[in-house]
Amino acid sequence: MIDFFRNFVENHPEFKCRKFELNEIFRQQEQLKIIAKKIIIDVIFHNLPVVKNMYTTTFDIAFPNIEAMQKHVLRRHDWFTETDEQRTDYHDVQGLA
Repeated sequence: MIDFFRNFVENHPEFKCRKFELNEIFRQQEQLKIIAKKIIIDVIFHNLPVVKNMYTTTFDIAFPNIEAMQKHVLRRHDWFTETDEQRTDYHDVQGLA
């Protein structure tokens, strides 16, 4: 059986940059699932390249080309964070629905 948790820990960039002393190994092991959960919760899922990498390395899922979709996701995100005075392209966003 595939160990997805192990794949996640071994491949996620956050875990690759973490270092600890060997005398901390048991404390780190006890915290591993808590740390992994926090990393997943903190993922911004409209950042499709990050999500694609996470799913590909964890679950070995092949994603289609996401460049066009990422462009629309970012534009939609920008549009919803703009104020009414900044919105000038309402018709451009309508086509994304």
